[in-house]
Amino acid sequence: MCTAPLTCGGRGRQNVCGCTPASCSVLGADCGPVADGCGGTLDCGTCAAPRTCGGGGTPNVCGCTPTTCAASGATCGVIPNGCGGTIDCGPCAPQCGNNRLEVGEECDEGDTVDGDGCSASCRIESSCPPILAAPTVGLPPGTAQGSVSVTQAPTRTIDWVSAAFVPVRGTTQFQLIVSNDPQLCDTLVNANQYLQTDRCPDDYCSLCRGCFGQPNGYAYLTAAFDQTAPAGSFTGRLPFADDHVNVVAWGYRMDVDGAITPASTALTGQLEICNAKYGAKGTGRFHATLCVGGLPISH
Repeated sequence: MCTAPLTCGGRGRQNVCGCTPASCSVLGADCGPVADGCGGTLDCGTCAAPRTCGGGGTPNVCGCTPTTCAASGATCGVIPNGCGGTIDCGPCAPQCGNNRLEVGEECDEGDTVDGDGCSASCRIESSCPPILAAPTVGLPPGTAQGSVSVTQAPTRTIDWVSAAFVPVRGTTQFQLIVSNDPQLCDTLVNANQYLQTDRCPDDYCSLCRGCFGQPNGYAYLTAAFDQTAPAGSFTGRLPFADDHVNVVAWGYRMDVDGAITPASTALTGQLEICNAKYGAKGTGRFHATLCVGGLPISH
């Protein structure tokens, strides 16, 4: 008669008491000490961090129990879960003054000061002058008259001499462009010139979305609008990217003389732009012509 844990033939020999120890794999054990079933103990090793032995709730099995937002004291944002992954604790409320444009903000310049174009509550401060009455009758096609002045040092004035508009591919919009470039349409059509352009000096030479200034000093001011619109006034704000963070917006108001359609080949009217941060204001009139094959100004 055999005494437990020995059994008759348990070691593989007939009519002889014995016991065959179990292995870690047979027992489903990854780690730690575990009884071998024969009165002995197996060492099933250790776990690689961040897992621990029994950390997932099963003894002698490597595992990890992720933390929770509540246990971590997190009320928003993405945090490590303690097991090599992350958990999303929900959206954080916008924080004005962190130099990032977040939900509910119109601008964010990295401070909470009024009077610099972006208010202490991250709302755009606008000080655009009214559009001056300026008839476009007699203005030659493809030309513009007006200027934008920048009062923040270094002060400068950019005179508008040309005007064009191009369809924005993949959208139902046109882009109006006024510039001091006397060969505006040629510049827009010439892909090499377009690809070699760089950022506007000090980011105030153009009204964006998307601006570019060439090494030759030309400035391009743009406004986007629907390809189908009645005569009248359009207003809007277009942001520019400062280190890939939208922090400042230019205001614009455009007043067109006639209805706009996808078949339009010319636009006449007046354009006003402003930016309080740079003390930039400008008004002028334009007789823009369709620039066939031209590229919209877009970084």
